[in-house]
Amino acid sequence: MLVKRIVSELIDIIIMFAAVVGVLYGLANLEFLGSFESGLLNTLALVSTLIMCIAVPILLQSLFWQEGRSIGKNYVGLVVVDSLTKEKVGFSTMLVREAFSKWLSLWIMCIPIFFGKRGVHENATQTEVRVYIKKRS
Repeated sequence: MLVKRIVSELIDIIIMFAAVVGVLYGLANLEFLGSFESGLLNTLALVSTLIMCIAVPILLQSLFWQEGRSIGKNYVGLVVVDSLTKEKVGFSTMLVREAFSKWLSLWIMCIPIFFGKRGVHENATQTEVRVYIKKRS
């Protein structure tokens, strides 16, 4: 399970990096960026670039958060469940988990996982990662 978690995180990192690089590459090819006479317009262009670099990866991942998964977890067959009820968590819990583990801590809070313990982001949100088993209906 540790290998699956590491692979899922690597997939998430690659997708986030690729999305940011894609946005930056596309914006770098725009001739008007940085060519404004006004400092205010240059500032607005920079702020909009930063917003897009943050929004694109979040929007990509948010498509999977409703199911208690990220893109990487979906690929390797893992799901995030509530520690108490064992039900899949929803969008808001996944947003908090991702914000804690990836964006605010730069993955430092995930270090205990390598020693077989729960990560800080899992303790904070009362969640755990399980192998996804599709229920037949």
